[in-house]
Amino acid sequence: MICVTACLAWLPSAAAAMDQGLVTHSLTVHLDPEGQRLHGRDRMVVTHPPQRLRIWLASAAHIESLTIGEDAANWRRAGDILEIPLPPSGDDPIVVTLAYSAVFDDAAPRRPVNTDNPGYGVRGTISDRGTVLLAGSGWYPQVADMARRIALTVTAPAGTLAVTSGRLIGHTTADQKTVSRWQIDQPVGPVSLCAGPYQLQRRQRGAHTAITYFSDDRQHLADAYLEASLTYLADYARRFGPYPFDHFAVVENFYPTGYGFPGFTLIGGRVLELPFIIPTSLRHEIAHCWWGNGVRVDPADGNWCEGLATYVADYAHRSEQGQDAVRDYRRQLMRNYTSLVRPEEATALGDFHARRDRITKAIGYDKGAMVFHMLHRQLGDGFWRALTDLFRERCFSEASWSDLQRYFQRHADHNLDPFFDQWLRRADAPRLRLEKLAFEEAAGVLSGVVTQSDPPYDLTLDLAVVMAGGPKVVQLSLAKTTTTFRIPLPAPPERVEADPDSHLFRRLWPEEIPATINSLKAAGVVAVRASPGAGEATRYLVELLPRALGLKRGPVHNGEAGAVLWIGPPGPDQLPPGARIDGDRLQLGAVNLGPQTDTVFAVWRAPEGKAIQALYWSPSMAAAESVLRKIPHYGKYSYLAFEGASNILKGTWPVTASPLRVEWSATQGETQ
Repeated sequence: MICVTACLAWLPSAAAAMDQGLVTHSLTVHLDPEGQRLHGRDRMVVTHPPQRLRIWLASAAHIESLTIGEDAANWRRAGDILEIPLPPSGDDPIVVTLAYSAVFDDAAPRRPVNTDNPGYGVRGTISDRGTVLLAGSGWYPQVADMARRIALTVTAPAGTLAVTSGRLIGHTTADQKTVSRWQIDQPVGPVSLCAGPYQLQRRQRGAHTAITYFSDDRQHLADAYLEASLTYLADYARRFGPYPFDHFAVVENFYPTGYGFPGFTLIGGRVLELPFIIPTSLRHEIAHCWWGNGVRVDPADGNWCEGLATYVADYAHRSEQGQDAVRDYRRQLMRNYTSLVRPEEATALGDFHARRDRITKAIGYDKGAMVFHMLHRQLGDGFWRALTDLFRERCFSEASWSDLQRYFQRHADHNLDPFFDQWLRRADAPRLRLEKLAFEEAAGVLSGVVTQSDPPYDLTLDLAVVMAGGPKVVQLSLAKTTTTFRIPLPAPPERVEADPDSHLFRRLWPEEIPATINSLKAAGVVAVRASPGAGEATRYLVELLPRALGLKRGPVHNGEAGAVLWIGPPGPDQLPPGARIDGDRLQLGAVNLGPQTDTVFAVWRAPEGKAIQALYWSPSMAAAESVLRKIPHYGKYSYLAFEGASNILKGTWPVTASPLRVEWSATQGETQ
């Protein structure tokens, strides 16, 4: 899911604009889906007018008329920038009226097989399926260096409701047309516009209002989304401060997006049906109303809001499920990162600006969330107090990573420069190893070494020692590539483990990462091997399944690189662990996959070599298309089983070894 702030580099912050004047827009827009065209008329009242107006408008827009008062205006255009000299007026306002039209016809996907880039390159599209006009499309005149208010009227074919940020005045239908009216007074930055054949449902609780704009086919989902939205709004208002917008709306899109805008989210209709969207993605987008759309991101210093929204939404959801669940989630974030981001592809978190693919997602969202978790562990409740201060003082203003550091520093008892320098400005992550463990029984002392990659990070590491009398946890300060420790123990150790609860963000070792769908996606290149006599459905999979996983088809040499994807039953020696073929059935664990409706997808490591192996198999291949589109969304799993298009089994191979965990024995003496 993505927070869309759509910052335009030359547009000022709200505070700067307020010092220079005000533009009051009376903007009327007519949507023509058949022609994929927008017709607009904007009457701009400019208070404290400058010598010239600079307006950002799509370069493809045709200017039909431009007047100052009653007179035709002079203007000059360079690409998306329109400059209009204004006559001297003293303190009197000037009225500028601009009529224009533009075609917005970016190709919106119908049934994409790959969603690594959730924007699909669409900035503006008007069609009979729906309308999405992001702020960056230039769908309306955006005036530089001035604050603005907008009274927006959108006319569309009957039954088409338009949604934007701001306060809803109402939707009315007459004479084969539906008119949507909005008032946008808050300094939320450039705004986006969506429209579609929606039914509106509204629910209010206390100070909060939730709205759904769903098609007829999705009305059965409205109650759950309204209730969850009101719950999350109340929770975040208690945590961070009052909700900054008039209402929150969940809007259905006609292709599978997950966008967050000021006051609403735009989610694909098929995505809305997924059971995990309400506790994770919806919560994430509501969090963006405080972080990203309330306090906005300063684009000059990287994007902090995705990591923070992931931490206060997705991470919080796992925390509510218990300590085991949230520990597993931290481990999964590190598995995602290590599996998807090769060391040579790693960039600094401070250089992350937007999700474009699997790599940027793992850096900005997964690593970002872990950085906020580590900061929370250092500051305790001061972490939440800092965020409350930040929201209270910077709502509707931009904030940078440096600004965030200053707010957190208010509530810290130590200098945070080293923390932010290493986690924001350095690419990749440390890699740790536990070595040379020895127990001196006579002295009752455990000794050993912790090594880390060079250059070293400044870390505080939990070291857990399990003994017959109970566990002991000590904290080690790591600042060098090699740190030696000696720990007095009342009894011999049974197990020694560094960072047992996965609180430190690090690059994992290969043995700590089970083969998963993410491992397959990270391979980059896949050799596809279909069963002999493959039918049409199998040939279809050979073409589409690699694309769905973001893989290129090519050879794998000696099993040393890339991956091998089997479509149809492979030989008995190529089955994943715990799987076997019995006649026309494939058994995976305790699940027997029958010959009519069941499908399996599994990923495992070859016994020799580095190539990842994967298997897509179904006796009937009947659900081929619907299943393959779902597989990329199960990235953390090693195996999946489906009955028809419904998932009935998912799991991950167990991890049995780690360079940070040592099982002790009486004869062990010393480990190397």
